[in-house]
Amino acid sequence: MHNKKLIDKLFPPNYDFYEILIKQAELTNKGINALLKWLSDTNNQDKYYNVLKLADDADTLRIDMEKKLIQSFITPFDRQDIYTISKSIDKIFDYSKSTIESMLDYTIECDDIILSMVEELSKGTVELTHALSILKENPLKSEEFVRPMREKENSIEKLYRKGMCILFNNSDTMEALKRREVYHHIKDAGKCLGDTIDVFHKIVVRLV
Repeated sequence: MHNKKLIDKLFPPNYDFYEILIKQAELTNKGINALLKWLSDTNNQDKYYNVLKLADDADTLRIDMEKKLIQSFITPFDRQDIYTISKSIDKIFDYSKSTIESMLDYTIECDDIILSMVEELSKGTVELTHALSILKENPLKSEEFVRPMREKENSIEKLYRKGMCILFNNSDTMEALKRREVYHHIKDAGKCLGDTIDVFHKIVVRLV
């Protein structure tokens, strides 16, 4: 047993953290697209449970990645950056899941603001996946995705403000408060996309 622990220290496992992060981004985008499908048919239980299943899958992947990070002696880039970008990606999905839960709890129907915000979030995670997929081989090229991702983040913020202006003119105060909660969850998901971009950009700068 002692010899095994010594061998483990001398030859720690080697994991492909680039690939793990790509899979996490892909799974997050898949989950947001599942949310979009549910928004088009909010009474469909299968679509609802599919979002929850994908959220569980994403959590499992992140937890497994964190275990691998602890086991690894050497990482392809700063281990704190790996942990932080993974956690930020995870929060994008967490707030997306909170969106669906809030809509059900408050009996809120989908509107154009909700749909548009989630669509922009989906586009942003597609670009994140593409950026991560070429980070290892061509970090400088991957940096080109930063600006388009920022545009999606800014678009979500603008849509949020537009939605709030509409709500402020709504005579139904309780309805406005409920919708504001839903809008804010998507806005928070957009903020987490922005946090992810920040870490990603820092990784690129360190790699080039």
